[in-house]
Amino acid sequence: MCRNVWMSRMRMLSVCAASVLSMALAAKAHAQDATTCKKTLASETASYERQKLGMLTTCEDQKRSGTLPANTTCAVSTSKAVAKLLKTTQKSIAKACCKGKTCPALSALGFGSDGSSGNPVLAKACSAGDVAGARCTRETDCPGICANGGEKEGQSCSFNSSCADHACATGNCIGGKKDGLNCDAAKDRKSCIKGGGFCPTHEAPGPPGAGNLGACNGGTNNQGNCAADSDCPGGGFCDNGCNTGKLLDNKNGLCEGALCASNKDCGLCTDATAPFFQQSCSADVDCGKICAGGDKPGNACKTAGDCPNGTCGNIAGACKTGTCSGGFCSPTSGAHGRSSAGLCAAAARCPNFKNDMLPGATCDGGKKNGLACKIDKDCGKVKGVQIKCNPGCDFALTNAIDVGNCLLCNGDGSATQLHSLYYGDLTATSGNAALESCKTAVGKAGATFFDAKRAALATCEATALGGSGSCPDATATAAIDAARATLKSTIAGACTGVTADDIASVFTCPAVTVPGASASCAGVTNRGSVSTVSDLADCIACVTDFHASCTDRLSAPATGAPFPECNSLCGNGRIDGRCSNNSALLCGSSIDCPGGTCLPIETCDDGNPQSGDACPSNCNVTVCNPSGSQNTMTVAFSAPTSLGALSVFVEYPDGVVSIPGQGTSTDKTRFTADPSLFFTPNDLDYAVRVALLSTGGAISSPAFSVQMDSCDGAPGATSDQFHCHVESASDTSQNVVSGVQCTVSIQ
Repeated sequence: MCRNVWMSRMRMLSVCAASVLSMALAAKAHAQDATTCKKTLASETASYERQKLGMLTTCEDQKRSGTLPANTTCAVSTSKAVAKLLKTTQKSIAKACCKGKTCPALSALGFGSDGSSGNPVLAKACSAGDVAGARCTRETDCPGICANGGEKEGQSCSFNSSCADHACATGNCIGGKKDGLNCDAAKDRKSCIKGGGFCPTHEAPGPPGAGNLGACNGGTNNQGNCAADSDCPGGGFCDNGCNTGKLLDNKNGLCEGALCASNKDCGLCTDATAPFFQQSCSADVDCGKICAGGDKPGNACKTAGDCPNGTCGNIAGACKTGTCSGGFCSPTSGAHGRSSAGLCAAAARCPNFKNDMLPGATCDGGKKNGLACKIDKDCGKVKGVQIKCNPGCDFALTNAIDVGNCLLCNGDGSATQLHSLYYGDLTATSGNAALESCKTAVGKAGATFFDAKRAALATCEATALGGSGSCPDATATAAIDAARATLKSTIAGACTGVTADDIASVFTCPAVTVPGASASCAGVTNRGSVSTVSDLADCIACVTDFHASCTDRLSAPATGAPFPECNSLCGNGRIDGRCSNNSALLCGSSIDCPGGTCLPIETCDDGNPQSGDACPSNCNVTVCNPSGSQNTMTVAFSAPTSLGALSVFVEYPDGVVSIPGQGTSTDKTRFTADPSLFFTPNDLDYAVRVALLSTGGAISSPAFSVQMDSCDGAPGATSDQFHCHVESASDTSQNVVSGVQCTVSIQ
């Protein structure tokens, strides 16, 4: 019996030992598979980016040599070859990373959501609320949902009081031809609505959302819906015309989705009989008085004279106050409430690049997770629920296959943008052989440099991911420096004879910053001005450096966190700020700054880091307070033939000088030009675009002049602060003319 027990125990020990050995071997194999997978992800995605850009470059060369028609769209003509390359790359990643359905854990690849084992947190998503699972950068990206019943149940909200119908009992017309008209009388309300505005009153709540939203007064979102001043960029403020009907009453915010100044602002008139029902209050007196007894019981009143034979008094308990929690209003009473808002927490999602502003979109879930799509329908459904098609490379990660799709998506978009930079912005212009030769060289040199840098980094990553060193190492740095020098010398040699205005008329440099660099690719002004061949070469090298560094780091996050420069604040499509009590904390409004306020660091952000549109490439336009004195800016030009049409873009130093008005509504009386010309100025507050068209003879130089206000406290304007670009020109027969140059002088 003892022997049998002993033999049984020995068999158990043997099985346990075998099990432990098997687990150890499996763990070792798993670790090896993770390393192999990481190396493959880095190398294969780098190869894909290089080959795609190479295909596009070859196509462009064939267009210019005549092998392909000049009107060929290379993105289309190479699409089949690129799609085939993509599938081949995806198969290589799947083979190296997954045996059957078994893949290394996301955390082992550096893409986990918890930042464990020293891995960086690569992406964040809302943990709950109305947009649970959506990409986020701060808490206000994750609003809650109106709950507890009521007319707004199920709607997105940031405040409890946003969930009530906060239409005003009295107010002024917002928008339209009768903007500012008092809406108390029925005829005035009708007049307001007929004129295209709305009255924020119970009787005429206006368009959806008007009841608990204000309208921007001034700024770039003038008359747009708002919940706080931060929704009214460009110097506007959020105004809903409530309380006494004065337009400025909402300056500090009502507790209905707007920010508040202090706890006393967090009250709400909740008694329906109060004249100022549902308006902000700090005491019952703020809710208005009503007549008790007499001939007019229940009527609103101010003095006893308004209540014949009765009394005029406050309504006890009409004002229900709350407290400001974390810098925003959080009512403690009332029939309406909201479900919990989410936190912006770490999540296993595809890390983005250039703020999801890369071209294309991806499916977020299902069998096509991470694959390209155009609309939701392309992504199919899971258990009857439609999968979303998100802009950019925005989808959840569940395995190594998803990681591969994520890296390929970012690399694909990056290659597309570089191709656009090399060729799209430097489009073909007939009649200037030197410029055409320069453009051809720029494209080839840029693609060659990208190929060399991306290859050098990929080779370095293979060693670093194996457990030794970091990137770029000395070998990679030397190779990259040599390739960059070749790019610059190639462009300098090929662009001999090209004038500054030839380049500037077709090209501006994006304001992106190479990781670790102190200045953006757009130069010292951060406005992207390219006026010399040297500027052009520096721009191509700089932006190529940016793309190669950013996509490389994304492909190998185990060697370090993604560079913050790859998702710059300027160009993310939102006006950013920093908290007054913590400058390291980004904010969109003061709700992001518990105990502090949000101090904007941008005045505009249109989702791109380039000048030429409503927002400059540095996302800041300095406000000008006129000093009373003026400068005269005169724009002259030189052309090889007589011109019948001319369009120029002149950048000027905002904060030093300005032109009254904005856009096509700019003050045209400030401009002087030949009265026989059709003359159209469009002021952007940092630059002015002017188009001139002759119906008879030729346009003479100087083309025009403009009286500009000098700004209070600013130094005197100098000519070198102004940059003129010829955007287009044609002769008197409407033929395109190249080689036209413009200059600016200041008096």
